[in-house]
Amino acid sequence: MCINRKEIIIEFLISFQIRKISYFLQQKSDGWHLNTAGIYHNYIAMIILFKYFIKGNIKGEQMCRFSTIVNLNSNLKFSKLHTFRSAQAPNSHPALLIITNLILQNSGGFMKKLFFLILILPVLFFSITMQAQTVDEIVDMHFDAVKQDLFNSVQTIIISSDISTPDGLIQQKIYYKRPDKMKIEEKKDGFTSIKSYDGNTGWFISPADSILNPELLTGRELRDIKFMANLDGYFFCYRNKGYKISYEGTENVSGKEAYKMKCKTTPDDSTFIFVDTKTYLFSKIIKPAINKATFISNYKKVNGIPFPYKFEIDQNGVKSTQVVRGIKLDVDLPDKEFQMPVK
Repeated sequence: MCINRKEIIIEFLISFQIRKISYFLQQKSDGWHLNTAGIYHNYIAMIILFKYFIKGNIKGEQMCRFSTIVNLNSNLKFSKLHTFRSAQAPNSHPALLIITNLILQNSGGFMKKLFFLILILPVLFFSITMQAQTVDEIVDMHFDAVKQDLFNSVQTIIISSDISTPDGLIQQKIYYKRPDKMKIEEKKDGFTSIKSYDGNTGWFISPADSILNPELLTGRELRDIKFMANLDGYFFCYRNKGYKISYEGTENVSGKEAYKMKCKTTPDDSTFIFVDTKTYLFSKIIKPAINKATFISNYKKVNGIPFPYKFEIDQNGVKSTQVVRGIKLDVDLPDKEFQMPVK
C-alpha cells in the first residue's frame, strides 16, 4: 500500500488542532465560560472547509477571505476565570492575513496548504473562541464574582451611608427585606425624609418640603423604588422578568476596561451597566432617561459577599459622592417598618 507523506502530515496537523481545542473545552469546569456547542460546530465546519481546500476544491484566496470575515466579525477576546480575563488579542490580524494571502498566491501548492493549516487554523480557532463571550457568560461570571448563591440567602440588608452634595451632607439609611420591601431614610439640616415601598404601596414624607403626612408615590418614583426593592437587580432571572440584555462591546471606565451591557427593563427604558472585565463586578451604571451616571468602586466583603462602598454620582451635571459607613445583614425587620403610617 502506498503511503502519502503529505496526507500524513496534514492529518497530523488537523488532529493536533483537534486535541488542542479539546484541551481548552475540557477546562470549562475550571473556569472557562464558552459556548462550547457553537465552537465545536464551527470548528467542524472549518475542518470540512480545509478538507476541500486540501483537495483543491477551494482556492487559497477564498479561504483567506473566509478567515478575514471571521476575524473582522470577532470581538478578539477570551477569558478564563482564574488565570486571565479579557486578554486582548493582537491587533496584527489584518496584517497577518495580508501576508498570508501573499504567501498563498506565491507559494507551491503543498506549501500553501501546509502554511495555511499551521498559521491560520489557530487564529480562526481563537477568533471563534473569543466570540463566545456571550451575555449569559458575562452574567454567569458576574454571579460568580458577587457570590450570588450567598447573596440569595440574605433576607434583610441595612446600609448606612454619608452622601456629600453641593448643598451639604446627607446621612442615609436604606432598609431592604426580601422579596420586595424597601425604605430610604435621609437626614439633612435637622429634617428626616422617608421614601418606602411595602411590596404593594409606595409612599413618602418630606418635612423639608412641608410634606409632614405620608403621601403616595406615583409615576417614575414609584416604578424606581419598586425596582430597587427587588434585591435581585438587573441580571438575576432577567428573562423571567421580561428584561432584555444585550452586549454592546467594551469601554474604558476609570482607566479599566469594562463590558458594556444594555438592559431594557421596559420597552421605553434602558440602562447601561458596565462590568469590569477582570473582576466582573459593576463599575458604572448609566440611566439615560434621567441623565444619571453612577461610578461604583471600593468593594468590600460582608459575610463573604462583596458590596460597593463608594458611589460617585453625576445627574444633570450635579455631582455627589456616597460613602458607605456600614452594612448589616439578616437583621430582624418587621413588615410594619415599611408600611405607610395611618394619617
